[in-house]
Amino acid sequence: MLLAVLALTFVAIAHARLMPYTEPTLNRLELMLILVSLLTLQGGGLYLFSCNECSHTVQEIVTVCTLGINVLFMAVAFFNMLGSLSKKAGRRATKAAACCAITSVLMKRCASGGEDGMDADVDGDASVVAKAAPTTTGVAVSVNAVSDAAPTSA
Repeated sequence: MLLAVLALTFVAIAHARLMPYTEPTLNRLELMLILVSLLTLQGGGLYLFSCNECSHTVQEIVTVCTLGINVLFMAVAFFNMLGSLSKKAGRRATKAAACCAITSVLMKRCASGGEDGMDADVDGDASVVAKAAPTTTGVAVSVNAVSDAAPTSA
């Protein structure tokens, strides 16, 4: 068991210095996982099994603390996973909205015969302006809706 604690300590030091993942969240979670494993092995394994004269109260406190650390890590990992899924869903929704806006702009341009440019207004309610800019991951689209109606007072 002492060899496992030593190996986990070296892995934690190497991970903290190298940070092997490009995503910072993964680096933090991995380092937390290594530290939780180290604390679980240290508290749950080495302390509880080697302490013969410890009272049951101390053993219960160490067990509850070890369990609490593990449950806390699982909760942090779960919420990080949910956060990354919601970011991906948000990116998908943004991409879908951008595609709809581009389609809308192109359809308005075709309906007006193309003489008004990208600000063509078919129904008279609003004008949509779309700009596409290349990025490293594809094309980023900026969509601005400009209302022709007069502002209403509240």
